[in-house]
Amino acid sequence: MIKTYIEEQSFYAEIDNRIDDNFQDISDLIDLQFEFLKSRQSKLVILFADCTFINASVSVIIGTLPKYAYTVHKNVKYKFKNPSTHPVLKFMKMVGMYKYYTRKEIEYDGKDAVPFNCIRDENMMDEYTEKIMELAPIKMSKDAKDILSSYIYEIYQNGFFHSESEIGVFTSGYWVKEKKEFNFSIYDMGVGIPDKIRRHFNQEIDSEKCLQIAFVEGFTTSDKKGVSRGLGLTRLRQFIRLNNGKMSIYTGDICCIIDRQEKEQYLRLKNPIRGTLIIINIAADEKHIYVVE
Repeated sequence: MIKTYIEEQSFYAEIDNRIDDNFQDISDLIDLQFEFLKSRQSKLVILFADCTFINASVSVIIGTLPKYAYTVHKNVKYKFKNPSTHPVLKFMKMVGMYKYYTRKEIEYDGKDAVPFNCIRDENMMDEYTEKIMELAPIKMSKDAKDILSSYIYEIYQNGFFHSESEIGVFTSGYWVKEKKEFNFSIYDMGVGIPDKIRRHFNQEIDSEKCLQIAFVEGFTTSDKKGVSRGLGLTRLRQFIRLNNGKMSIYTGDICCIIDRQEKEQYLRLKNPIRGTLIIINIAADEKHIYVVE
């Protein structure tokens, strides 16, 4: 739970519990993002009181907020109880968020992380796609590996070219050995999928329907050849279902969760997220070789 209050003209958010990759925790962060950006206060102070854990793929919401706040003449500050030993600050150093903002060279073991960073060009898309494939705890045939790489690259590419994000496309992830699970996220704070599709058709369309349209094979809102948001989402969904993974998409005021063979679950957000957040979970499987159709 996140407790918010205003004190001395600053907006405060006190986080007392761990932040996991689940709908409720992510919704709470989206509410915080929305409330602060629409508030009159120009400063947000996020207090990590008794919060001892942040999921790496979810942390990208917190990590991008200072960058976006700057574009609207606001600022964000992180505060920790006992900074020298606080596990969240240690995590921020381990996943590269601390280095990104301070530009300080620090000693940290980031070998299990997809470092928090802004994707600035296609070379970085290649670099981060390779990092994800390196950390994915699964056995794959060469063909399957090449195909999955292309799916992930397309998601980066679509965020980069389609989102119209003022701050670019961010990514973060981590291989959680204890759970034998690898999760990563790709997040832009631009135009969400529903608004992009409404503009494309020049009509009001329900957010859930917009997301369903985005999953149509080959659909794109762009005239550029070779760049298609719908194509990447469709193939990733297929891969997730074939291999018992999970994918969550938060965009506009809607969330879509794809989990194994189950039908997509659509959940309405109380407040809309800025842009589009895609979280992908790949569970370790030592017995099977991951496949593609």
